[in-house]
Amino acid sequence: MKVGLAQYNLLYDIYSWPNIILAFCGGVLIDRVFGIRKGGIIFSFIVMISQVVLAIGALTNQFWLMVVGRFIFAFGGESLSVVQNTYLVKWFNGKELNFVFGFTLSFARVGSTVTMNLMKPIYNSIDRHVQGHTCLGITMLIATVFTLFSWACAFILAYFDRRRDEYSRLISRSSEISLQAAGAEPNGKVEETVKITHILVLPLGLWIMCFVCVAYYTTVFPFVSNAQLFFISKYKLSPQHADVCNSLIYMISIVMSPVCGVLVDQTGRNIMWMIISALAALLEHFLLAFTMVTPYFLMVIAGVSYSLLASCFWPCVSYIVPNKVMATAYGVVTSVQNLGMALVYLYIGDLIENAGYFVLEIHFIAWLSGKAS
Repeated sequence: MKVGLAQYNLLYDIYSWPNIILAFCGGVLIDRVFGIRKGGIIFSFIVMISQVVLAIGALTNQFWLMVVGRFIFAFGGESLSVVQNTYLVKWFNGKELNFVFGFTLSFARVGSTVTMNLMKPIYNSIDRHVQGHTCLGITMLIATVFTLFSWACAFILAYFDRRRDEYSRLISRSSEISLQAAGAEPNGKVEETVKITHILVLPLGLWIMCFVCVAYYTTVFPFVSNAQLFFISKYKLSPQHADVCNSLIYMISIVMSPVCGVLVDQTGRNIMWMIISALAALLEHFLLAFTMVTPYFLMVIAGVSYSLLASCFWPCVSYIVPNKVMATAYGVVTSVQNLGMALVYLYIGDLIENAGYFVLEIHFIAWLSGKAS
């Protein structure tokens, strides 16, 4: 479609900017209005609609419509992530939580890896019959099937969650009857309604977690979205090999995320593992900037670092906030994460075009140094 790096990164930027507010709002809506079941269904439907609009924009060669599609995606994507995290904290607890977060990340990365390695052959196959933006649009319409599957899964998950709550109420009622029969008073504690003002009293630890999140994730996703051309220009890889190399971070995380989750569960030292993951990422970007070490090996390091960070970071949120504001807390972290991502995507295209990838790597090294310290 003849778009430059700045326009290409706009598709990412237009997703991140609204989520500075929307992810937090999504968390509050989940806590106060929808609940996680309705929230999952609504937000996954929005994601599906956004993919359709994006595909139509490509099909009709209307870049502005693709931007609109990505903007709509912002209303569902990160809020859906908040739904997922809230489900996990609700269903699991204790030492198993790190493993479960790692396991779900593993499945999420399957989707990313499939996108990187399957959609290109599909595009090439369609390209034999139609070319240009029409080919791109058809490929994106095919990808819509995955969002339809996600929407269907939201209904299935809501069904099982409702069954779980019914069973929990039954057990709770049986316990109350047993207490009454024994002459004891059942616990009549009433949960406090979640208020918007609760954000003002969220613990300091959560805001520190927000900084850690921004410092790390802004060196992952912006890099991956622009790494193909970096591998081609510095290491002289073919586009196909550059795609494979770029996807290694997700392929490794498919295997390593559950493993890292078990490791963190067994040791219980989430903070220590977060520091180690930052140091590993720092080493990776240092070698990318100053050496010619094979990028395949360095992306393996990136995959292990990413798996370790995600497995030990997200469960920590549930350790420092009460359950009544859990979705709100995850929404706050996600909002701050998107603020950082939006700021990076705002200038990363121009930075690469005007200063080159070496300066980009120095930028990432600076961010990771702050996180590790």
